[in-house]
Amino acid sequence: MEERIVFILGIEARSGTNYLRNLLIHHPRCRRLFSDPRAEDFLIANLGHLKGFEDDIVKRVSQWEDHRQKDGAVKVLEEAVGAMAAEVVTRLGGGTTGTSEGYLVTKSPSTEGLALFPKYLNRHKLIILVRNGVSVVESMKVGFGWDYLGQMLAWRDSARRILSFVETQPEGSFVLVRYEDLHDDPEKEMRRVLDYLALDAGDYPMARLRDEPVFGSSYMLDENGEVQWRGLARPDGFDPRERGSDWPPRRREIFRRIAGSEMERLGYPMAEPDDVRLWDIRLGLEIAAARFRMLLTLPIVALRSARLRIKGVFGGAPDDAVYRTD
Repeated sequence: MEERIVFILGIEARSGTNYLRNLLIHHPRCRRLFSDPRAEDFLIANLGHLKGFEDDIVKRVSQWEDHRQKDGAVKVLEEAVGAMAAEVVTRLGGGTTGTSEGYLVTKSPSTEGLALFPKYLNRHKLIILVRNGVSVVESMKVGFGWDYLGQMLAWRDSARRILSFVETQPEGSFVLVRYEDLHDDPEKEMRRVLDYLALDAGDYPMARLRDEPVFGSSYMLDENGEVQWRGLARPDGFDPRERGSDWPPRRREIFRRIAGSEMERLGYPMAEPDDVRLWDIRLGLEIAAARFRMLLTLPIVALRSARLRIKGVFGGAPDDAVYRTD
């Protein structure tokens, strides 16, 4: 049996891909792609580039008169592109396709390109890891300073990709893991993952699951306020499920309106507030005020653009604030 690849895709950064990867490589037939826990391949996120390569060649092949040749070329291209993508990962891991048994485990906190996985990489294994959007957004804010609204939208878009994929793919072609379930009952979830990979659970050190160190937590920063990428013992009261539980009502309601449907479909229902009509008015006024402020800035932008055009016509010096390149 040749070595295959396990792709762990997280719904977003801060979804627990390090945690799941570290648990999986305890099995003797699994090894990690990169030794540095921060390293991620993003291969699936870039499959679109390979599809563009394939599409360009197919477009040229389509000019052939013999359609049997065209159909055969398309099949050959799909297989070749998939093999090339897998070979890149395998060689990054220090091996060559077909050199050993077991799995090479890699992870990426992105679901971009997910829809192309069955087309190019269906010989390999896929684990999709989801986590409560509130916890993900809050952890991104605390750990990396990302803005709330942008991360809310990113989580929702990724959730939509996952839900679309799940609805169209046959059962058993992938496994979906919820971070919270993995945290609460790691033995049960790891048995489910090992069963999907056809790996013997008897070879797995289940006793180690509860003592797994913490890597890269947004809530265990170093003295410089940076995320730590070394294994740390879990402190008393460490509960990553509670991230964002203290969100103010306004922030929670904004997220519910952005991603409430996706949250519920992934098993994270968000209760509608009792005063939902009042929130309709309040948030509606805030949106209207933001649009009004934007309209007020348009004349200023137009005047500045006109000033620059006039300078250009009459030979005025360029505005340093606009043209500076240093």
